[in-house]
Amino acid sequence: MSKRMKGEIVVIGIVLAFALMLLPGSVLSAAKEPIRIGFITPVSGTFAADGEFMRNGFSMYLEKVNYEVAGRKIEVIDEDDKADPRTGLIKATRLVEEKKVHMVAGVMASNVAYALRDYVVGHKIPLIITNAGADGLTQGDFSPYIFRSSFSNSEAGHPFGDWAYKKGVRRLTILTSDYSAGYEHIGGACRTFKGAGGEIVDEIYAPLGCIDFAPYLSTISADKTDGVLCFLAGVDSLNAIKQFAQYGLKGKVALYSLGSLMEHLLPEMGDAPLGDVDCHQYMPSLNLTTKTHLEFVNTFKKKYNRPVNFVCEGSYVGAQLIVKALESIQGNVEDTNAFMKALATVSIEAPRGPVRLDQYHNPVQNEYISVLKKKGNEYTYEIMETIPNVSQFWKWTPEEFMKMPAYKDMKGKWATRK
Repeated sequence: MSKRMKGEIVVIGIVLAFALMLLPGSVLSAAKEPIRIGFITPVSGTFAADGEFMRNGFSMYLEKVNYEVAGRKIEVIDEDDKADPRTGLIKATRLVEEKKVHMVAGVMASNVAYALRDYVVGHKIPLIITNAGADGLTQGDFSPYIFRSSFSNSEAGHPFGDWAYKKGVRRLTILTSDYSAGYEHIGGACRTFKGAGGEIVDEIYAPLGCIDFAPYLSTISADKTDGVLCFLAGVDSLNAIKQFAQYGLKGKVALYSLGSLMEHLLPEMGDAPLGDVDCHQYMPSLNLTTKTHLEFVNTFKKKYNRPVNFVCEGSYVGAQLIVKALESIQGNVEDTNAFMKALATVSIEAPRGPVRLDQYHNPVQNEYISVLKKKGNEYTYEIMETIPNVSQFWKWTPEEFMKMPAYKDMKGKWATRK
């Protein structure tokens, strides 16, 4: 090859290099491989219906952006964890080591979330939890690789405990599913209720997947308690709330809930839950009139022909946070540190209202105390009180809060008499 030809090749190479540098970032990104998200959730077992709602919510937001961000396609790889920690870990391993995902999202059950913690942190893979409220993961077991778009388990309980005491409730019985999420949901309310001067009369723990609640409901006495506060997971809430009414307790003892009145289960409950009070960050029948809320509810109902719930909303918000973070870094998900920094600072207008993450990557958001009513054939949650900007640490500093006993260790320690 002549010197002249070699010189021409060098010049052409330099020109091409400069041309590539001048191309928009989106054009360059388009040449890259898809952004791969592993989505883990149960679609079999006790939480199967909830897991399907999670997938629906996550995909609905991604469809809104055509599964694309900054010129790069988004690919979601679904896995069924069966709400089992061991299965969840196996599926996460497959997603990370075989499918080479850039991040893992989803996770319904708190026990699965705890099981995944060390693995994703050890492999430096961001985990965006869209439902499981495992307190420790955004508290004592915090890692910069873990984020949450839903709630911490005890978050709604804190304002509820204060509210209940202010409304004249003095004695509460607690009824919850016997696992970590149950201890944490109920624990938040017990701490603030007792701190205000209230009394926990009894603690009742039913196994996950419980069909017959009679042995547990039979221990509740209307003359010894002002109300029953429950957190029940999946179809357990359907069984317990129907049987609460069938057992003759409805009308004699007030029933309070921390997110147990799942909207898709209400038609099967009939009139059993009417008049019950719930505290949570989102219920689709809340009389919120924001454009974001109404668009979300109407689109979901039209697409899936069923009502939304807080489970699918949490996953919708998770996808929303991910996309906003990726947009801010031009889709460069390979820069894990930049992605995590962007995700930590995103604030959005979610269907539930304004959402931002605190320094431990848990949402700061409104909590709504509402009463369930029925107009014609439609259920509606009438907001009784909105508590804005609720942090997982409530009115304590993070340091003060994390010095107190963890709620998962407080089982059997709240009641003052049996």
